[in-house]
Amino acid sequence: VRRSASPISKDSRTRIADYMQRHYDAEMNPSVDWATARALGFMWYFAFAPAAAFVNLSQVPMVTYPYLASKFPSVKRGIGSNVVQVLNKNVKELTRWVKGEVRLSDGPKQEALDQAHTERLIDDGFAQELAAISQGSVLSRTLADGKVARSVRMLAQFGTYPFAAAERFNRSVTFRTAWDLALANPDNVYVKESLQKNKIEVDRLRIDRGWQENHIAAYIFAANAVRVSQFEYSRWARPKIMQGKGSVFFMFKTYLQNMLFFMFNANRGTQVRFMLLLFATAGLM
Repeated sequence: VRRSASPISKDSRTRIADYMQRHYDAEMNPSVDWATARALGFMWYFAFAPAAAFVNLSQVPMVTYPYLASKFPSVKRGIGSNVVQVLNKNVKELTRWVKGEVRLSDGPKQEALDQAHTERLIDDGFAQELAAISQGSVLSRTLADGKVARSVRMLAQFGTYPFAAAERFNRSVTFRTAWDLALANPDNVYVKESLQKNKIEVDRLRIDRGWQENHIAAYIFAANAVRVSQFEYSRWARPKIMQGKGSVFFMFKTYLQNMLFFMFNANRGTQVRFMLLLFATAGLM
């Protein structure tokens, strides 16, 4: 970005370069962000709170559906007549798998799910703060290894499980539904657009996985659908004001920031569907 031949002005190039340098430094040498306080804050509000997990499940109908419905106003026959049917099919299939009624089948879709797990598209989310303490990675730095420490870690693990499970369910349903829709509609303009915007990832999947082009397209679109509709909560994605020690005061604001970004950057179809659903649920409450 500092090249003199760049069409961007010198001042703009300098600001971009400085921003990227700060971002790189923050990732390579992260400052203390009071992880213990953040983790305990999440525990205080979400541990042993079934209502929080239940509310979290509403993100699929409230956010995922408007997003996918605006991308696929018409769906090819064979997988459902509309997005609602495809979404409902995947919810039922995943629910049956959780109950142990069906087994995972090998195939392109399962390979895509394995890749999504590898890239932590499904496992990461708003519950990562909870998962950190349930695995003891945070508490182990503050508590000595003994009966008390083990008891606290076990309590954290069981207490945060409902919310974390709901988060994984949301992301898995979103990925599965988006995969089915993209695979059945390879000529969809949004599927093609996702390929154009992620050429490096496309080439990596083509080389590392050896997938067919339609499977690569379906994966890229599904991965993007998870990031857009289920949001990105990784440390690198936090705004500057939410980084470092100040992040403890904004631990519950990343959802608000992501939701506002989603609303204002979505297309008109997504916005209309989202607002109608929001008004409907507000009326019920």
